[in-house]
Amino acid sequence: MRSKAFISVFASLLLWYESANCQSSISARIWGGQLSSFTNSAIVYKNAGSSLYQENKLVGILVGLSSRFNLKNQYLTAEILYSMRGQNSSYKTSKLYGSNVIDINGKQSSIEYYLDYKTHYIEIPILYTVDLMKQDETANVHIYFSSGFSAGINVVSKLKRNSFAPPSSAIPISFVNQISTETKVTQINPIIVNFIADVELEFRRKKKAKYFIYGRLNHSVTNVFESSYGRTKMVTSGFGFGMRWYLKKSIA
Repeated sequence: MRSKAFISVFASLLLWYESANCQSSISARIWGGQLSSFTNSAIVYKNAGSSLYQENKLVGILVGLSSRFNLKNQYLTAEILYSMRGQNSSYKTSKLYGSNVIDINGKQSSIEYYLDYKTHYIEIPILYTVDLMKQDETANVHIYFSSGFSAGINVVSKLKRNSFAPPSSAIPISFVNQISTETKVTQINPIIVNFIADVELEFRRKKKAKYFIYGRLNHSVTNVFESSYGRTKMVTSGFGFGMRWYLKKSIA
């Protein structure tokens, strides 16, 4: 239901802007990319209740559709996108419930605990975009800078973790019983607001279509996670590629 509401708002913004700016050109874009996520405090620590875990970045994905409205080398960019973010953490130990972990040769070994947190969003960013090269749209190469804000809804957030059955004595690592479980993270805020900045290099390969590569920084303004342990914000950085084509040429 919330997803349908966001899509309706996005479509309404596009229709409103087109009717108010009938002399501007409109282009559509489709794009995707890869994200790396970082937090100011570890979400997974708070769910596990342990400070032993070492935080690692988690590679996510970003896929979106957008329309860009030309205002003479200045643009309004409206997007709708799906993103998967999160983080993972792990730590190794040579003890399992007070007993040594050994390998099949009887030597000291270790086991690794992990926590893998992933959260999925549908977002609507509205960005102000400038052409740094200030060229006509027919030029073969453009460099754009965009900044603005996005509002997103959390579709689902899950935490995957492993555990080990307690042994009665020192046992070979090959006999350790590992169990993996996946649970829903309920402390994730349903709505998130982000600040976005990106740089885009666009080049023409066909008469009508243009291709581009981009780098994007996304910093949450609101808290992603809240619980009795504390509050967490998230930063993501990423890069990707896409294609743009015109829906409407400028009349003026």
